[in-house]
Amino acid sequence: MTRDLGPYTPDRHTAVQVIEIMPPGVQTGLRDERVHEPDAMPLDEYIAETMALLTEEPEATEIVVDATKPLRFAERDGVYEQRYTDFNTSRTP
Repeated sequence: MTRDLGPYTPDRHTAVQVIEIMPPGVQTGLRDERVHEPDAMPLDEYIAETMALLTEEPEATEIVVDATKPLRFAERDGVYEQRYTDFNTSRTP
């Protein structure tokens, strides 16, 4: 998902850098059921992978952890319809 930053986009003559970080479902504890959701990524793993990617790619414009890549690149890879169906089916009780 992308959002137009419009007036929030920094002037290119400043030292501010905008990096889009795309999280998967994460076991955050913000809602009780998310702590034990088996398909969600453990929070400590998500933070570790995100920080590693930020360190490895300091000029990146987006950070996509491995767990997010199947959905992030589904359209590019020509499998969007199937991934969309699979994702929604897996979320249906």
